[in-house]
Amino acid sequence: MLIAAGAVLGIAAGVTAATVGSRIPEWTGAKADPTALGRLTVVLCALALALAVRLPHLRTRDQRQGALVFVVVVGLLFFTTVGRLWWVPGPLLLLGAALEVSPRTDLSVPNRTGFVQVLIAVLGSVELVMAASASVAIMVTGVVGGVALIACGWLLARSTVVAAALLVVGTVPFVLVAWSAIVPVLVLVLASGLVVPELASRRHARADSNPRADHATARSAS
Repeated sequence: MLIAAGAVLGIAAGVTAATVGSRIPEWTGAKADPTALGRLTVVLCALALALAVRLPHLRTRDQRQGALVFVVVVGLLFFTTVGRLWWVPGPLLLLGAALEVSPRTDLSVPNRTGFVQVLIAVLGSVELVMAASASVAIMVTGVVGGVALIACGWLLARSTVVAAALLVVGTVPFVLVAWSAIVPVLVLVLASGLVVPELASRRHARADSNPRADHATARSAS
């Protein structure tokens, strides 16, 4: 309930920043382009609201963990971009995520994949914020890439092929359109350094388990 309330108030804050943010700079962090940041706030808060609705139906630890990580990233991110308008939505999102932690979620003892998911979500959010005040081409590419990176972390434990494709979509196009800046290159290097070893370890784990499965099948058949 708190996550949904924070997300709804966050959408309202984003709409305010996007429409009248330049008239109330003391409330929107005195940003040069509050319109783009306001729109980004609306999009990410809408995703957080959708996750809040789905959260009671997520049964596995990885699903709940990924959803709560996204909510926490959104809750922290806009303290630096929306200003005072975020003083209520942000704490509500963070408090709501904290109250949703349970033994089923197991966030108190994060595993390696959990850490990677958090860091990938942060990198995707950095890409979104960087793209928010850029030109149209860079903005579109950055938004698509940022969302793809966040989804890459979400699907990392489920599909190595899709996660690898999302890693490419989330990093390479942004480097190509914003090649003169160092941040897109850093996002590419860091994201690859996090995701590639994780995908490789999962592929090796599956390869190691298959011979045992085949051996067991052969023994049962004999």
